Amino acid sequence: MSRFTEVTYNDKEETASIGSGLKWEQVYAELEEFNVTVVGGRVTDVGVSGFTLGGYFPKTNQFGLILDTVVAYELVKPDGQLVNVSGTENADLFFRLKGGYNNIGIVTKLTLKVFPQKHLVWGGTITVDDTQAAQFITETAKFSTEVTDPKAGAIFSHFLIKGSLVFAPELFYDGPIPPPGIFDGVLSIPDQVSSDIFYSVSIENANTPTFEAIVNETIFWSKELAQKGVFLVNYAAELFLPTIFEHATSPRAYPPIRKPPILPFNILLPVNR
Repeated sequence: MSRFTEVTYNDKEETASIGSGLKWEQVYAELEEFNVTVVGGRVTDVGVSGFTLGGYFPKTNQFGLILDTVVAYELVKPDGQLVNVSGTENADLFFRLKGGYNNIGIVTKLTLKVFPQKHLVWGGTITVDDTQAAQFITETAKFSTEVTDPKAGAIFSHFLIKGSLVFAPELFYDGPIPPPGIFDGVLSIPDQVSSDIFYSVSIENANTPTFEAIVNETIFWSKELAQKGVFLVNYAAELFLPTIFEHATSPRAYPPIRKPPILPFNILLPVNR
């Protein structure tokens, strides 16, 4: 797929046609001169195609999942036929490609909606020690239940390093400066520092009992797994608004259930081998 690397921006249609052999960092670089972007991977070294089967991004609260922004595919079917796939052409394949995984054919090109990106974004990570655990849990739950600005995003990570519990919220705002009140509670927590096994599952509720359970899991499994070479246990809850599945403008295979909305929950276990 390495030869499918074209990026074509269409300012009239407000779309970009993207070769499936690209990585997201290449796509962003090509679109930067036009002051637009796409809803793509947060980790820029990830490939375009697989991530577009679902996928989320800090801009997902505003524009939906990555597959919600796909307007067309170029597809090689199992019989070798090259077809265009959209909501009006081969609509059955359009539905299946949005979450139907890899048994339909080979996607050689995707056409995605683009969105203006003329401004800087605000973000960063702070590190908080276990003396601030209660406040961290409170502010995490408060952010989940009270912040409704779709431009705001956060990943709340939990670590245990050498027996010490550490929290590392990663904060994002799609603008040069977040409005007052968005991150005030999290930023009020005294911080220490500013600045491989990976699983991703889904949770339905982001509330105080959930985050208390995450803290308990972090403590328990870090002790259990330390003797097996796991030197860090990281649970990261990524919070989105409950409206993230409402951006779709056509039927799609993913997610099969729209309500209740699910939240990505990442588990990272670095291992010394």
